[in-house]
Amino acid sequence: IHSTLQRDLVQSINAFATLGNNPSDGDYLARNNWFPSRGAVLSMLCIMLWVLYMLTEFRTIGVSLWAVSKIQRSSRTEIQNGTIVSISWLRLAAYFVSELVHVIMCVLLLVYGIVWIGTTIALQDLVLNAVALGAILDID
Repeated sequence: IHSTLQRDLVQSINAFATLGNNPSDGDYLARNNWFPSRGAVLSMLCIMLWVLYMLTEFRTIGVSLWAVSKIQRSSRTEIQNGTIVSISWLRLAAYFVSELVHVIMCVLLLVYGIVWIGTTIALQDLVLNAVALGAILDID
């Protein structure tokens, strides 16, 4: 029983990630041995989109840190007409620590997201996992 399950798993992996060697397949690119299967291309595309999505998150963090670093420092935080005029050193340090935690979480999400997408076997699960990773970042 185990050998049948293992054989099915190996066939599923081969169908998803191997080069297209089947001459009866109607796909021109799969008939020529130089192009990976549709599953491998979709997997690479999902990983690339995940990396780009995370890069926008890192850019948002960088812009936020740059903007806060330009605010004048003083012993007390002052707000006039809804605008921060000066920020206290303690509040600035707390903000930088919170953004450091944000960066660490984003790096972990980036690495483990790539691993999670890269180890997905079924095409349906690949799309579902990619959407799930996007939903994780949208939760605030």
